[in-house]
Amino acid sequence: MRSASSLALAILLSGCFSAEDYTPDKVPKPTDAALGQSPPPVLPPPVPPQDLSELRSSKVPLDQLRVGDVLSITVRDEPELSLQKARVRPDGMLRLPWMGEIKVAGKTRRELQTTLEETLTKGYVKSADVTVELHADECRRVYVLGRVARPGTLTLPIEERITLVQLVALAGGFTTAHGDLEADPTAIRLIRTINGQRKEFRVSFETIVEREQLDQDVFIEPGDEIYVPPKKELHIFGSVRNPGTFALADGSRLSIDEALSLAGGFSGSADRAHVTLIRHGDTSGSAEAYRVNLLDDKVRAATQVTASDTIIVSDQQRRRVFVLGNVGRQGSYELDEEGLTVTKCLALAGGLTRIADGDAVRLYRATPEGRKVYRVPVNTIMRKNQLENDPVLIPGDLIFVPESFF
Repeated sequence: MRSASSLALAILLSGCFSAEDYTPDKVPKPTDAALGQSPPPVLPPPVPPQDLSELRSSKVPLDQLRVGDVLSITVRDEPELSLQKARVRPDGMLRLPWMGEIKVAGKTRRELQTTLEETLTKGYVKSADVTVELHADECRRVYVLGRVARPGTLTLPIEERITLVQLVALAGGFTTAHGDLEADPTAIRLIRTINGQRKEFRVSFETIVEREQLDQDVFIEPGDEIYVPPKKELHIFGSVRNPGTFALADGSRLSIDEALSLAGGFSGSADRAHVTLIRHGDTSGSAEAYRVNLLDDKVRAATQVTASDTIIVSDQQRRRVFVLGNVGRQGSYELDEEGLTVTKCLALAGGLTRIADGDAVRLYRATPEGRKVYRVPVNTIMRKNQLENDPVLIPGDLIFVPESFF
């Protein structure tokens, strides 16, 4: 299964640049001019809460029968007139052997029972007693996916309504297991079919519960799909005290100082004038890298960080390279060996994981012509002993190992 961190990195890096195959003669030396000197642009404000009025207006009366409902109709003492487990057709009709087609969708069970009893009494039995049973477990399902304790299908009760908050509780609550990205309660997705069209709504559990905006809690309808996404990751590497990845809610806005505090702040040899911030585009899959001088108070105050950003802090004393993606240990590694190559560095990083795409490894390098990315077929290099195609690393290089999709 694709990990959330590798998916986030794939989104961040796979579409950043058009990769070209690596050959030793086409990789130029790096230059600081290859990174933009201006700070990243100001982030747009967080997305405002979505209008949920359409969800509320689509509410169907609790006891009303619907298309797709599974019914059993029992006539007491008349088994030949009874019907077991028949599904209401898309046109809202149900066929009964003794009275033909009958409109069911839109009626309540009580109304249907009364209609059937009146019809039977007029021409079939002296005093009809009809029971209409709804098989909720076969037709009143909702689907809960993502970061909850018990994902899967849940059956809605027939006699009471369930809200989104109650549904999360029925699914065991949000997951917060260490080693896996915890749930993002601010970005729950609810998919509902309204007038034949599937529509997606974003609902914030945090807004409902912690901010006590109970009007944002919506009732769940049969057929609803609820997805609880994981939080996104902020990646911080280089000369900080505790480099690593840090979970952030979608749409988070942090100052650069707040972000770096998550990693314990700068280490003693950090080069505060040379901090790199990589940010991916909202929709295009592109990414931009910015050189941020944190010795400049104005730049420092203007720089914001959001989920899925990557921060790399240079070191005044050490030469480093960076490894991200599907390896045993993501992070930064000192370039303390002459001739350290991509394959050797991946070994230092614990090797490739079993889901890594070893022939699609990317090498990102700042060059006089701008940022470049090269495709390095690590598996082929090792299998065919093509050592001349194994790039020698230089300070600031970034290696990204994507996940194989097959």
